[in-house]
Amino acid sequence: DWITFHAEVTRHIGEVTSIIKRYGMKAGVALSPQTPVSRLDGYLEYLDYVLIMLVIPGFGGQELIPDALKKIGEVKKAAAEEGVDLLVEVDGGVKTSNLDKVIKAGADIIVIGSSIFMQDDPRKASEEIRSVLDR
Repeated sequence: DWITFHAEVTRHIGEVTSIIKRYGMKAGVALSPQTPVSRLDGYLEYLDYVLIMLVIPGFGGQELIPDALKKIGEVKKAAAEEGVDLLVEVDGGVKTSNLDKVIKAGADIIVIGSSIFMQDDPRKASEEIRSVLDR
């Protein structure tokens, strides 16, 4: 029901978004750490969410790039200035030790993968993450 595409793979964000919406799905754009939020200028009103990549896309288990967290606030500020209501999702390098920073930065949706599934005890890892979220 939700389709995310990377801003870096097309010059036609609006066209891709309209195709997704035509099928009744939520449309989101992912931004790699090196891509500025300004890449979304003129398109925020057509999006349901923006996915901020906190690592260079390609493989799991990378360390979160701290500067990428700034983009959460940048997207929210740009959306507010345009009167747009959208969610900000993050993915990459999120673990128990940095989850508080991700939450404080304003993420609405947090993707957590290797910090659970690459652990010896995935259940324990997910319980630790849940305890941080419950605080």
